[in-house]
Amino acid sequence: MATPNYTSKSYDLFWNKVSITADDNRCWLWLGAKNPKGYGNKRWGNGYDKAHRIAWMYPDYVIPDGMCVLHSCDNPSCCNPKHLFLGTHQDNSDDMYSKGREARGEKVSNKGEKSASHKLTNEQIIEIRNRFNTIKISKSYLAKEFGVSVTMICRIIKRKNWVHI
Repeated sequence: MATPNYTSKSYDLFWNKVSITADDNRCWLWLGAKNPKGYGNKRWGNGYDKAHRIAWMYPDYVIPDGMCVLHSCDNPSCCNPKHLFLGTHQDNSDDMYSKGREARGEKVSNKGEKSASHKLTNEQIIEIRNRFNTIKISKSYLAKEFGVSVTMICRIIKRKNWVHI
């Protein structure tokens, strides 16, 4: 894919949305709109592109067909060209697995109590399952007691959540 010939004004408008630090080894964060995963979105050409991809193309780099622009810093909103490199989808997956960032599988390092958003402990999960299975306490009672939703209790009991316990 050839890089479109954008004017310097286009890039000036783009870089105005980037927090460029004096230390060019630090992340340069995208200040504009972001998608739910934290990647910057920018109207570019006839559509939208991710901000880090636009940063990579400045001033005259090309992103070949089938290639991705990857982050060495693992910060989706970073636009610092020193933190960006080209790779395949497989390279991106390998990078994710090697750093323990995958969402599923045996290598997951952020499940259960290691997740930043966990509300329950491993011991509480065991207690919920034991009490439901042996004492037959209702799911709604357990949900109130542990401060989570009935849906969460159902998922814990059916081992759809906290499957590693």
